[in-house]
Amino acid sequence: MSENNDYLYTKDMDEPLIYIECVQLLEKLVENGYIQKDPNNADNILVYRQAGVENPEGWYTENLMSSASDLMRDEKGQKFLRETLAKDGIEMQFKDVMGAARDFLKPFEEIQKEAKKAKRDDMER
Repeated sequence: MSENNDYLYTKDMDEPLIYIECVQLLEKLVENGYIQKDPNNADNILVYRQAGVENPEGWYTENLMSSASDLMRDEKGQKFLRETLAKDGIEMQFKDVMGAARDFLKPFEEIQKEAKKAKRDDMER
């Protein structure tokens, strides 16, 4: 399947990311080898955590989606990760998934409208 560039956009480095953009950023980091997937769980990434009240400092496996939620609240972390990609010449483009979904559904919405109209026409006869 080819990528439709109509749905790609960039953001200023200082502009905070929303959740889906954080997911895409983490996926880009995995794709380029900055972050490793958990070999035992494809939905997880390996993250290094400082010591907490109940957990020691070290590497942990965490769900990518949960990590994206944490990253969404960490604007300094977002900027650091994006700058790391930029320094290595990797452009971070985000995909407008909602726009792509709306456009994907348009033909189905038209079919649904036509079906409703045909049903009304049949009932009027």
